Amino acid sequence: MLFVAFVIWRIAAAVMGSHRRTEAILREIAPVTEALERGAEPSASDLARFAEQPRTRNLLLEALQEKGRESLFPEAYASAEAIAESDLVFWLCHPNELQQAPDETEFIGRFARELGRSGRRGCYYLFRYRVKEPHWAAADGWMAGVAGPYLEGEAPSPAAPGTFSDFAAFDARTPDEHVEAVHRIMEAKGVYEDL
Repeated sequence: MLFVAFVIWRIAAAVMGSHRRTEAILREIAPVTEALERGAEPSASDLARFAEQPRTRNLLLEALQEKGRESLFPEAYASAEAIAESDLVFWLCHPNELQQAPDETEFIGRFARELGRSGRRGCYYLFRYRVKEPHWAAADGWMAGVAGPYLEGEAPSPAAPGTFSDFAAFDARTPDEHVEAVHRIMEAKGVYEDL
């Protein structure tokens, strides 16, 4: 009984944490979303400011896409690497994960993998990131995080099914080993069966 209660509590905590994280970022980008709701043009400075920040970038893009206004998204932040970076940072901001955006994020490379039995190929984007004191993970230095996979030949979506970090030290594995570790975890969970 206690185990079942614990599992239910963990699921509920994860769902509520996701909701709180998303709501906080939506409040932050409200100047843009409220302008869109009024049928007004969002300010270029707000668009640039929210697109520049990996934490708000993808929710901004999704809000613009929902209104058919993705052409307003600043081109400088529309690259696959920028979308993947935002996907990872958004994941890290979850209360059950890093709980905040990293202070530094660096793109390392792009890695292709076959996705499940579908025969489709996807690309993962590997990053290293770190946080500063007084964060609990500051002593860990550079850690590895993977965003993806994004289906080859398609533009990256703001949220990929296998974005993940196990908070491993970046130097603990080769870049390919970091990607392979995440890929195998997601395969075991059956994440790619519906692709």
